[in-house]
Amino acid sequence: MERGRYITIYYKYYRLLSLEELKRLFSKMGNYLYGIQGSLDLGLYISWLHESEPIAILRCSHSSIDKIFNILYFISYLEDRLINLIPIDVSGTIKNSKEILSNEYLNRLKAKLSF
Repeated sequence: MERGRYITIYYKYYRLLSLEELKRLFSKMGNYLYGIQGSLDLGLYISWLHESEPIAILRCSHSSIDKIFNILYFISYLEDRLINLIPIDVSGTIKNSKEILSNEYLNRLKAKLSF
């Protein structure tokens, strides 16, 4: 069994996205880039979604991290509006992924990514 990895992402969009919207977005681009079978082999799912900040934690297999980054970089529009998905961190546990999301870290991140 392959080790799982957790990818923390920050997204820039005019509103917060729901879990279903993010799933649809990743599924659509994954199918476009890698086909249905290839997309399923990534083992991608959303482990955690912040309720008041544009942050999510994705879980995937260790060998598919590069492909997940490709999916993130190729997603640029949602509902005819620009969206940016920015990977913040890759971790081996969800606990470590959540620890980096302290308030101080979030404030620095927002200041750095305000574009």
